[in-house]
Amino acid sequence: MNQPVRVASLPKAEWLAAYRRNGFSDSAAQSYAHMTEIFVTQAYDMPASPSKGTTDLKTYFQQVLAPNAAGAEKPLAFPVVIDDPASHVE
Repeated sequence: MNQPVRVASLPKAEWLAAYRRNGFSDSAAQSYAHMTEIFVTQAYDMPASPSKGTTDLKTYFQQVLAPNAAGAEKPLAFPVVIDDPASHVE
């Protein structure tokens, strides 16, 4: 796009208000602020008993995104639950 990019650091205390100013609902702003904190700190407490499905993410997307007999794509269904032992952090 050949456009200059200006990077600005936003203090943690301003994250929630910044998401709200950009149109997020209170609930979504809180969720995104929390995800931002996890990304910045790289700290995440894994649940002791996570809820897991029987289908791994790769299989799910292969099934959902594969064209059906009529040639149309199947709609995505949410929530997506990932059960990939390789992604677990010990």
